[in-house]
Amino acid sequence: MILAFNRIDQLENLDRAPNVTIIDLHNNKLVLLPDELVELKKLKTLKVSNNDLSDLNPRLALLQNLVRIAIEGNPLKCIKTTLRGSGAEPLKAYLKLRLSENEISKDEIN
Repeated sequence: MILAFNRIDQLENLDRAPNVTIIDLHNNKLVLLPDELVELKKLKTLKVSNNDLSDLNPRLALLQNLVRIAIEGNPLKCIKTTLRGSGAEPLKAYLKLRLSENEISKDEIN
């Protein structure tokens, strides 16, 4: 799903696309990513660079197939600048630290 450069400020109805593997929303106006995003178990690529995101849902770390994440150009106050361009694995490792043991265990069961 490529929706870059469309001035999108919110994303809805992701539950209607459970098999999506690529979401490209760079250069939009997103302030928040929907919670449904973490339910997209087949997601491999997430590009949300150059939006207005101030945080990421730490549950993104539990998406095992997610191997490419682009988040540069967002005012992400909770993520160090060095992590923003370091790739999916270091970013997911950091996000996982923000999860409780209960959230991690619950996801492993599903």
